[in-house]
Amino acid sequence: MRKNRIALIVTAAGLSTRFGGEKKEISLLPGLQIPAITALLETFVHTFNFSHYVVTVPSADEGAFKEAIFSSKILSNEDFSRKLFFVQGGATRQESVFNGLKFLERDAPDFVLIHDGARPWVSSQIIRNVIDSTEEFLAVAPGIPSVDTQKTVSQDGFIHTHLKRETVVNIQTPQGFDFGKIISAHEKSRGKNFTDDTAIFAQYFGKVKIVPGDVKNKKITYREDLMGEKTLRVGNGYDLHRLVPQRKLVLGGLEIPHEKGCLAHSDGDVLIHAILDALLGACAAGDIGEFFPPSDPKWKDAVSAEMLRGLWASLSEKGWVLENLDCVISAESPKILPLREKIRESLSSIMEVPVEKIFLKGKTAEGCGEIGAGEAISATAICLISRKA
Repeated sequence: MRKNRIALIVTAAGLSTRFGGEKKEISLLPGLQIPAITALLETFVHTFNFSHYVVTVPSADEGAFKEAIFSSKILSNEDFSRKLFFVQGGATRQESVFNGLKFLERDAPDFVLIHDGARPWVSSQIIRNVIDSTEEFLAVAPGIPSVDTQKTVSQDGFIHTHLKRETVVNIQTPQGFDFGKIISAHEKSRGKNFTDDTAIFAQYFGKVKIVPGDVKNKKITYREDLMGEKTLRVGNGYDLHRLVPQRKLVLGGLEIPHEKGCLAHSDGDVLIHAILDALLGACAAGDIGEFFPPSDPKWKDAVSAEMLRGLWASLSEKGWVLENLDCVISAESPKILPLREKIRESLSSIMEVPVEKIFLKGKTAEGCGEIGAGEAISATAICLISRKA
């Protein structure tokens, strides 16, 4: 069991100018739908029992930060709340960190981790690596190998030094330090400009140990940085209806001339019903019977195209994008091939997606079973949807 007391400082006092003015630290993360500051604090709390959690913020935004942080069940408990402190940020990151360090000085911890509030994807592994190495080396930062060849440039715009890529790393946070040394280094650096705390420590106390970072531990600078890797989800749906006289046959939102139609509570669009189930399944959101129960009079003779339009609009608002939709209709009649392009165009219009993302095939049952006897029709749909994580 560790005897050292370790505190955490999270810097979140910047103006977020390049992000568009809105505070990036309290912006929602796609896929998680929680604020960035909340996500990173949950990771730190899950990983280690810090003595203090100090967040540097502009005083005007403290209320918004509290609301974002305490919206989390993990962070709304009493143990965390009594160790969370908000400190007025400075005009620069360097000043904000110094303010956080001075706040901790009266109850000085042994070590401190300093983390960018705009790095919400930090992992428990990085945090543990930094803590373990800080206790050994006194100053630690995670770094990842540079994938680009780095150069230094002179004031006249020409390359000055050709750096060896194998000796260059991109520095990340959290950075860990012996508390007494890093606050002393900050005090000595007052009036000088440094871009990160490793430079301040190295200026007055010497070497900083590098531990492995992670390419996923990126910093949000521009709004586009919120868009991470795609989450891909596959769904499949199936539906079958009996064909009876004196009912309209509707397929993919189109009324098809035929002597029989589908017996159903709604308009019986067997193709759209299969698509609905595929989309709901891909999102793990339920099935068509839960969303549109046949026992509910509301859906009596409902237009399936409108059901699809409404559901897909809702999923689109949550960030889901259709990559492709592949469907099969099994019927002895009508023949699907002559209808295929019109049905594809209809589905494209309903979902407001390019027709190239939708395909349809027709199959017969070769005279077998209810479908082969012309007494039933079925449809299968497989979809691939994506959302930025």
